[in-house]
Amino acid sequence: MKQTNKIKIRRFIYIIVGWIAAGQLMAVYEYFSVVGAPELLGPGAKYCFSIVSASYFTGSIIGAISLGAFFIFFIHDRLRKKSFLRSQAILLTASFIGITICVFLGSLIYNMIYFKSGLFDSRVIAEAIVYFKNGAYIKILIMYMLVVAVTYSIFEISDKYGPGMLFLSLSGKYHKPVEEVRVFMFLDLKNSTGIAEKIGHIKFGYFIRDCFSELTDFILNHKAQIYQYVGDEVILSWPTKDAIENCNCINLFHNYSHHLKKKEKYYSDKYGVVPEFKAGINAGKVLTAEVGELKRELSYMGDVMNTTARLLDMCREYQRDLLISTVIKLLLDTRAECGLRYNKIGDLTLRGKQQSI
Repeated sequence: MKQTNKIKIRRFIYIIVGWIAAGQLMAVYEYFSVVGAPELLGPGAKYCFSIVSASYFTGSIIGAISLGAFFIFFIHDRLRKKSFLRSQAILLTASFIGITICVFLGSLIYNMIYFKSGLFDSRVIAEAIVYFKNGAYIKILIMYMLVVAVTYSIFEISDKYGPGMLFLSLSGKYHKPVEEVRVFMFLDLKNSTGIAEKIGHIKFGYFIRDCFSELTDFILNHKAQIYQYVGDEVILSWPTKDAIENCNCINLFHNYSHHLKKKEKYYSDKYGVVPEFKAGINAGKVLTAEVGELKRELSYMGDVMNTTARLLDMCREYQRDLLISTVIKLLLDTRAECGLRYNKIGDLTLRGKQQSI
């Protein structure tokens, strides 16, 4: 299963669990505040907690599955290219309609169980309408709308940090500098200046956004993490284990390049040019830490960053799309399933360094 689908399913499960938990909290809240017996802090004469709990559970399941599926599998990708406020407005409007329907269904289910009658019993419908008129519906609506807004905000923040990085940031792993070995890829658009001059800077902005949007699935499917977007360049990173597993660091580049070739007609018709990328890949020790006060971000510091940037520059010198260091070759050689063939172009000795790469 693709990593993108795994993430969608995981988020879908989170939504279902969150809605069920919110529904049960609301049921408990009603238990202790039900009108008619405040001095007992318990159910009044017409109140049955088990029925209310079951109604909330059913309504939460219906709402989470319908709205969750609508959000995760249908609208989320379409909202990516819209502003945060606009996407929130669209999502909350759809949620308002969906939650209203779910609450009404939950009220009908409660009254059907309470009166032990069918859906079209006049008492069932009448009590459901009364439920909407007495203000209880507003409390539930507000609660579930908050759940939707918070859930969507968490997903947006997670997308901003990148897969797996939000948890690491919240856990405080990098609040103090940590030394670790990581693999880096510097991925850069070929002839970016010429393309920008040809199609214009505004159109170039949409062009590069399309390119990086296409890259998203490959980043997820090959377990990469986004470090930085720098103009028309993106810096990707992996823990060493994830980078060499199934040759992820190599296959990401080749699969992405192949994908862009398949979309040649799209880019040619829309922009008049077809994107091509070059990349340098290297591994080594870095010092990882969260830096900044007004704006905090993760920073990697070490010679490996400069070396990888130099490898990227050498792609033009040696007319190659992809260059890797000896360190990467040795790491990949430990994985028999890769079966890669290499073309050695020479040794590179960086200024101030004795060991070549």
